[in-house]
Amino acid sequence: MNSVRPMQEFHINFVIDLLLEESVKAALHLEDAPRKSREKSLRKNLRDRDEANFILYRGADPAGWLKLNGLEGDMLWISSLAVHPMYQRQGIGSFAVRYAEWYAREKGFGRMGMGIHTTPDNLPARACYEVLGYTLTEETHQLTYIKRL
Repeated sequence: MNSVRPMQEFHINFVIDLLLEESVKAALHLEDAPRKSREKSLRKNLRDRDEANFILYRGADPAGWLKLNGLEGDMLWISSLAVHPMYQRQGIGSFAVRYAEWYAREKGFGRMGMGIHTTPDNLPARACYEVLGYTLTEETHQLTYIKRL
């Protein structure tokens, strides 16, 4: 069973390890960075009032990370979504996007909708967003998908 929990400081090492997975690094186009730098950045994210960070669980096991931003703006955005390779292609990403949509409605963003950016080469993410009803609205070095809630 999938679930979502607000990210806490004790999750930081899980997220860092997740971001070091080669397939996750490649999909997110992450540059190499010292572990301490990533840790500092994640701690800062947890204090940012414009962001919400969540850990995705499969049963009792952490399986992914979801970061939303725009909480102080007009539209909520999925700014990071990473699923551990062991749990990929098992519905965790779709579950995370649906959870983000629910969260957006709860926070009053339903009228404006949700936005997601990805890269043209991230075919699994693109397929997920399109199946869930997101519309490609902009193509530059990244792709922008929007869904009205």
